[in-house]
Amino acid sequence: CDEQPASMQSMLLLPLLRSGRHQQAWSAHVRAYRKHAHSLEHVANVGWHLSYLALSGHLDRGLRLLRHHAPWTARSDSAAALVDLLTGMTLVLREAVREGRGDEPLEVELPENTLWAPGWSVEGPATLAQAAARTEDWARALTARFDARNGNRVRTELLEESLAMPP
Repeated sequence: CDEQPASMQSMLLLPLLRSGRHQQAWSAHVRAYRKHAHSLEHVANVGWHLSYLALSGHLDRGLRLLRHHAPWTARSDSAAALVDLLTGMTLVLREAVREGRGDEPLEVELPENTLWAPGWSVEGPATLAQAAARTEDWARALTARFDARNGNRVRTELLEESLAMPP
């Protein structure tokens, strides 16, 4: 399978980080991201990479990749993948704000996905703090739609767990 081992490495980034295997996590990130960086099939994987970068303290790289993948918010063909991408973006932006960088400009727009999240975007010019608040609200709105459809709170609870992860 052409997707492996990169997809598995992406899924293991946070468990590796949490178990103290920082070098293995970094190596997995570098190898897997190369595979996922250029294809919209990997929107969710890019979100996981952004989450890893935020929680491992690699904020400069996280912001660079967020800016690079900004157009993917409009182009994701999966609502679940869009939630993963928005979660990673939110974590990168939140950690940048915690580091005192909230007034920095985002420098890109995060365009609306008219299929899965009409009316939601981050338009410029926006600061990192403004973008953090907007992407979090966007992810919450999208997970609320999942949960309303499914008659439960599963997606909201998963999002809350992800957003509560400490660096």
